[in-house]
Amino acid sequence: MNKEQMIKQYKNRANSEKESGTILSFSTCGSEIVLISIENPNWESGYYFQDWQADDLLARYEKSNNEVFGGEMDVKDLILADLVNW
Repeated sequence: MNKEQMIKQYKNRANSEKESGTILSFSTCGSEIVLISIENPNWESGYYFQDWQADDLLARYEKSNNEVFGGEMDVKDLILADLVNW
């Protein structure tokens, strides 16, 4: 699978999550992300990442976006696309 096909597949997966009601939000304090919240009305509970965990999650996905997708994916879409595997 080439990069363009992977980007299309990941965008489709992210859109499926959005259509099912999944909401991913970043709460910030100044320039720092203090909470990443991922919720869906069909789940019993959501995923929450705070402080260093939020920083690590974002850094991991930014690195993956740059290395695999050449920075062409929206990081939020990349996280949503991966929810299929969580």
